[in-house]
Amino acid sequence: MFTVVAFKSITRDMQKEILVKSRSNGLSQSANLAMTPSINKVLATDQLIKIIIFLYQTEIKMTTIRDSNRFGKLDLQTLNDFVKKYSLTLPDDYKKFLLEHNGGAPVPSTNKIPETFVQWIYGIQDEENWASLEWNIEIYDERMPSNTLPIASDPGGNQFLLSLRPDTYGEIWFWDHENESDTNAKDYFDNIRKSANSFSDFINDLYEYIDPDETEPERIVRTNDIAALMDLINSGYDINSTDKYERTLIENASIANKIEIVKILIDRKARKNNALDLAIQNMEASPTHGYEPLVKLLTDYNDKS
Repeated sequence: MFTVVAFKSITRDMQKEILVKSRSNGLSQSANLAMTPSINKVLATDQLIKIIIFLYQTEIKMTTIRDSNRFGKLDLQTLNDFVKKYSLTLPDDYKKFLLEHNGGAPVPSTNKIPETFVQWIYGIQDEENWASLEWNIEIYDERMPSNTLPIASDPGGNQFLLSLRPDTYGEIWFWDHENESDTNAKDYFDNIRKSANSFSDFINDLYEYIDPDETEPERIVRTNDIAALMDLINSGYDINSTDKYERTLIENASIANKIEIVKILIDRKARKNNALDLAIQNMEASPTHGYEPLVKLLTDYNDKS
């Protein structure tokens, strides 16, 4: 039987290493592949097999891409034309991502260095400028170091760059727009931080940020735990009480676009407060995150209250 002690004896990086290697192999073979010296120090093979199963059944999951191919699937000829137009030599893992997803929003989305959210990874398309790799290349061409490619953004307008420079080829860098140079951007690196060794590492190292002081209502919203929400309500919890940010449960659920939670709270006659305004703000800031049904629900509720 798998024990929590065995699970806690390995780091998150080890967990991800095990899961990556187990994706395309059977359990026994995966255990052999993943039994690196660092893991071997703390785990036996039978424990590792149980952990592989456990990882599949818990929150330790690989990054997925929401809104994959939202603006159309990319074909190889279009990719080759793009590469030729800008005289690029792209890493294989990044080309594979473009051909499979052509942009999208990673889930989870928290980047480690620095700690920020990856809001959108650009694709090759001409429908929406904000999500277009080509448009962002043109916009940032004179603002970023030479031989780098803006491939993604965070909510603050900062960029993640793919280095195509010989000495750092394939690395992902964080570019801070608030400290950019006005004169020598092509050779300016003071606003640059390395985020990952490769595009694959950049994607696979994303994680879900959890506040160490997270309360039960906050956890319910984050995980969309409907059963726990009902238990909380039935325990006598005041659904109109506010948290440390002076926000109610329906407001936090609206920020997180958890429409099921909002529906339940509406059924319980929760006061809407600023829920609609918060949902609209997030819809405008993140047009790809599907806030429209929530905004409509809250608008209708406003009309009845």
